[in-house]
Amino acid sequence: MGVRQWMQRQKFNDPVPGTFEVQTSDCGKRMGAEVELDLSGVLSVPGLNPLAAEHHAKAPHAKLPTIGQILPVIVDRADPTRFRIEWDQVLASAEPDSGNITRSEADAQQQSHTHSPGPDWDQATATVLTCHHAKVPEFALNQAPGGIVDLTVDVRLEDGYSYSTKTRVAFSTPERRAKVIEKGTELPVRVDPADPNRIVIDIDQIPNW
Repeated sequence: MGVRQWMQRQKFNDPVPGTFEVQTSDCGKRMGAEVELDLSGVLSVPGLNPLAAEHHAKAPHAKLPTIGQILPVIVDRADPTRFRIEWDQVLASAEPDSGNITRSEADAQQQSHTHSPGPDWDQATATVLTCHHAKVPEFALNQAPGGIVDLTVDVRLEDGYSYSTKTRVAFSTPERRAKVIEKGTELPVRVDPADPNRIVIDIDQIPNW
């Protein structure tokens, strides 16, 4: 299944990144490493006024949200009642400041954003919309001397289909980071057809990387 088909299955006509501030959280039954949740809170979407929203989700047990926590989401701007929480961008133990995250957890997060693309991953172009330095423990930064940043990008596939998503990128040098972080920068990327929110920069296509 390609990226376009995956996005169509999500029934998002105009997917954009947003945030969801948790106001209530009711846990249901636990299923393996996941827990059923009924959440209510405030949804913030670019170009729209904040609005009250409810959401039923299956959350990783290690990432159960706390009241007041702000979660990253992808929202269908054409119908804001449709959104999904980006659990892979939520820190384990629901600690937004990352202060007590363990080394193994931080390593897992970093590896999730630096994996190698598979041979079936789609080629695409990503335009940088926003860039923020990631809040990670000091030892994680020591493993990435060039810094770790969270990017919001607009991904455009070769057939013209486009959508917005977020990704975390670690850099070995400040010079490499400088090639990526400016708003409007276009980057060659590879996209996981099974989950289009998983993208990696195609460094083989960047001269003098």
